[in-house]
Amino acid sequence: MSCNTTMDLVFLADGTKKIKKSNFKRILRFINNLVKVFHVSRQGTHVSLVVYGDDSEIMFNLNDYFSLTDLNYALPKIKSPKKKKKEKKRNVGKCLRLVKNNVFEKHGRSDVPKVIILLQNHKSNDDIGDISQAIRKNGVKIFAVGNGNKIAKAQLKEISSKPLSLYYKSTKYSDMETADFVQDMKESICMALNPCSSSPCLHNGRCIPKGDEFTCVCLPGYSGSICDKELSPCFPNPCDNGGQCAPSGSSYTCNCKAGFTSENCQDDINECDSDPCQNNGDCKNTPGSYHCACPQGYLGVNCQSVCKRQEFNLAFLVDGSASMKTLNSSAASQYKNLIKTVIDFYKVDKDDTNVGLVIYSSLTITKFTFDAYYSKSDINKAIDTMDYPANATNTGAGLSAVQSNLFGHARAGRPNCLVTVTDGVSNDDVSLPSAHLRAMNVVTLAVGVGEYYAREELQQIATKPSDVFEAPVYEELPNTANKIKESLCNGKMLHE
Repeated sequence: MSCNTTMDLVFLADGTKKIKKSNFKRILRFINNLVKVFHVSRQGTHVSLVVYGDDSEIMFNLNDYFSLTDLNYALPKIKSPKKKKKEKKRNVGKCLRLVKNNVFEKHGRSDVPKVIILLQNHKSNDDIGDISQAIRKNGVKIFAVGNGNKIAKAQLKEISSKPLSLYYKSTKYSDMETADFVQDMKESICMALNPCSSSPCLHNGRCIPKGDEFTCVCLPGYSGSICDKELSPCFPNPCDNGGQCAPSGSSYTCNCKAGFTSENCQDDINECDSDPCQNNGDCKNTPGSYHCACPQGYLGVNCQSVCKRQEFNLAFLVDGSASMKTLNSSAASQYKNLIKTVIDFYKVDKDDTNVGLVIYSSLTITKFTFDAYYSKSDINKAIDTMDYPANATNTGAGLSAVQSNLFGHARAGRPNCLVTVTDGVSNDDVSLPSAHLRAMNVVTLAVGVGEYYAREELQQIATKPSDVFEAPVYEELPNTANKIKESLCNGKMLHE
């Protein structure tokens, strides 16, 4: 690990009489070995050593030595402090105050990180909580290293910075001088000051330090906290427009849906180039497909079918209950366009197709009768002003109103057709009025929209099972309109 971080580094060593001279020398050799891995200079790392007991003594301060040569010369000459006869205490808290006031505040630099390495083998006799917290609050990183067999683990963990996995350590005196322990301390200090110093992000990921932690920004194709997980070239899916990705080593192939092409399926095929619409139909390209706008009298995907009928008494019964009142503008527009699309397919005038419209809820409103309008433009204007009375859903009453107000006055000699549209379940009976309509040779198509209609009820209303149409979402209504047109054009009428 490369670590050239500049810092003010302070060692706190136990100098009480319980520390053997041999162990004190080990402490000095550990300090000597550790400072060698950092760049000690006037502009680089500064080092201080404070020995604590009942009182504390600054063996050398941060502004005393500015080279490894001077430190290497000075450290071996430091003797274990003379033991006072009555000295029985080790006051780490008192030592920390000395470091705060007489080391960092007097000789520390404001623009470099500050680090304390506390070497302790017995519990401190004074309070360490408040002063250690105050020092940490000033941004100082505290490493707590327990030596020997009587380590005060709880106290050391209270003193140290967090996380403990980085700042708290324990070792034997005999192991302090080893290269492994020195390397461990070096890496921990480097991680504390620059968590990106170990280049933790794999596969050329970019490391962003965040305090004691880091975040990896991974290159495409890799993920995980350290970019250690190799992703499939198909994740995320590079294929547009529903294309399926097939991995091939570090690359991929896109299997495009019909209507799309190019490497990532991003290009729409213009199906209109092949002129698919027959009988002078107008082709409009759509994403992944196309639509043929058929001339009057023709229908089918490619306008390939001829409509056998153009003369109807064509009625619409539309749900106007409370649920319809809450539709958003887009859904309400789709609802009205269903009626307009069906009507637009036929020749509307007095002698051809006549159109009527009833809206129902708990009330029924005859919007217009068969003889009210004889042009599509007038009918469309009336549909645009269509409102929903809200309240309950009484489909049976609506069917009865269609029977009496529309088909009771329809012109004879042409098929009678009814398109019923609902998004809910009726509160009244639909079977009897549906039977009355069939008795009048009215073919009824039943359309259920949304989630809350009952298919069984639609089957009661419709003349036969194939006359039931369902659109679970309003966006499917244009397709439903095409199915209705085909059924009206080519289906068998009751009077035939």
